[in-house]
Amino acid sequence: GLDPRNSKLLVKFFPLRPVVAVLLPIVEPLKYGVYLLPLVALAAIMLLIRHSGLVWEDLQTLREATVLVEHALFSLLTINLSVTLTQALVAQKFRASVGDLGIGLRFGFFPRFMAPIGHTKQLSRRERMWLQAGPLLMRVTLFSIGVLTWYNARDSLPFLSRAGIGLAFICSVNLIVEGGNPLVKGNSYHLLAAFMNEPYLRGKAYKAFMDRITGGATTESGQNLLATYALASFVYAYLVVLLIVAIVG
Repeated sequence: GLDPRNSKLLVKFFPLRPVVAVLLPIVEPLKYGVYLLPLVALAAIMLLIRHSGLVWEDLQTLREATVLVEHALFSLLTINLSVTLTQALVAQKFRASVGDLGIGLRFGFFPRFMAPIGHTKQLSRRERMWLQAGPLLMRVTLFSIGVLTWYNARDSLPFLSRAGIGLAFICSVNLIVEGGNPLVKGNSYHLLAAFMNEPYLRGKAYKAFMDRITGGATTESGQNLLATYALASFVYAYLVVLLIVAIVG
């Protein structure tokens, strides 16, 4: 929702700001749960490691019982919607503007809920960091909930157990491929840019990379690091394309 090029192409549903204005006082106390989140996430990871055989078995069962469209719809209505609302709530808390909730296309074909967030330049460095950290923490929360739901419902509620392991799996993929990866222009990238207080990180990295190739001079400090970041972004983009082709296949 931070990229005007994407938000202009949204199919809009309704204004989200009145909704988050009502929800914010209700859900704001939940922010203190961030102190417990590392323990819950660690417990979820330990469960996955300890019962890796069962995890693999249930993922194979899930793969045979569902198709790609079902995974996409499940991801849209759980992870994507939760992340969009979380970012809108944080934006409302820090006085940024929240636009209409709509649906757009990620990577040009994958449907995703979006809510344009504006007036972010007025935010402090700390507020910009939280604006991006909130969606990442929500993904980790949903991952942990999915694992714990799978473990506790596996013997008694098979449907709920499959939903839990599916939620954990999709959250893991989302964190690795997009949201949690600073090489993609997602929350981790924007968090890194806010941490470094450099809004044009990718542009400067690409410039440093081209200068290294053409032998041009650059005035940017840390040009080797910037060029390495740009090269890693290029390589990762090709890997994402290959992964998408493999998943669709």
